[in-house]
Amino acid sequence: MRSAASVDPAELLSKIGPYQIDDKIGEGAAGVVYRAHSMDRPDQPQAVALKVLKPESMKQPAMLACFQFEGRVLTRLQHPGILRVYETGMDDGRMYTAMELIDGHSFDAYLAGRKKLTITEAIYVARQVAEALDYLHRNG
Repeated sequence: MRSAASVDPAELLSKIGPYQIDDKIGEGAAGVVYRAHSMDRPDQPQAVALKVLKPESMKQPAMLACFQFEGRVLTRLQHPGILRVYETGMDDGRMYTAMELIDGHSFDAYLAGRKKLTITEAIYVARQVAEALDYLHRNG
């Protein structure tokens, strides 16, 4: 692994581990999520969502431990209601998680154009969420 000082600054913004960053999807308090593609992982889909822990979050032991634990647990889970996590890793001092990329609208965006769900839709969504939560509790 190279040190951050030995890497071209432009490369720091465009590559993390075996992933080439294409664009930024979103940002939260602890990390940034990018659309990226795998450069040398034939076992993964070409496009992934790459969650990268922010440098200030890396300095918080509890945040770092939570990110690592989450990655370890989720990489072994496979359920249709849970995003597939392919791997977690560290590259040049940056902790990342590569996961399934889902294109489309969020549930919030879906709801924004409606006043409410029908009873049938609400039951369907609640059942999917309950099944995913049950799977999570049984497996980790």
